Amino acid sequence: MPVYVLDPGRTQIDVVVRRDGPLARFGHDHVISVLGPEGYLLLAETEDGSRANLRFAVERLQIDAADARQRHGLDTGPDATDIAGTRDNLLRYVLDPVLWPWVTIALQDFSWQGEHGSAQVVIEINGQRYGSRQPFKLQREKEVVTVAGFMVLRQTELGLQPFAALGGGLRVADPMEVNLYLYGSRR
Repeated sequence: MPVYVLDPGRTQIDVVVRRDGPLARFGHDHVISVLGPEGYLLLAETEDGSRANLRFAVERLQIDAADARQRHGLDTGPDATDIAGTRDNLLRYVLDPVLWPWVTIALQDFSWQGEHGSAQVVIEINGQRYGSRQPFKLQREKEVVTVAGFMVLRQTELGLQPFAALGGGLRVADPMEVNLYLYGSRR
């Protein structure tokens, strides 16, 4: 069974969160990028034997990198203070990196037709576990495999409470746009 190890420099995971509430015009949409994900993808001859597992450290999340904001067409420009405040709010009020330092993602129970497929995606974050079937596109070229996917998840489905300020007048919307591009090379 071929094993493909994720390349952390080429693998890209971005989560876009949008502003919400009556005071949303005073806030910013944000993109949270995963730095240094690690993991692997196993491709079996039969669909049910294939799987992928990856994890990343919560402390290594990057907030609002200019290239990520441009990639997702975010039109507001948070300054360094806004970005630092967003990171602090995320790590203090939403995630708990001391108690739960890693987020894990597993893709299992693969099913596909050609390059298009789906998998049961299981996410473990803050001690909570959530799973749902999600579509993806898989491509193999010699010693390289890529998996691309997009999903919308609700923070509350993951057991997270979206951050809110000013009595809820300015808050982060519950839906998150998760963009995955996994790049692995055969080992």
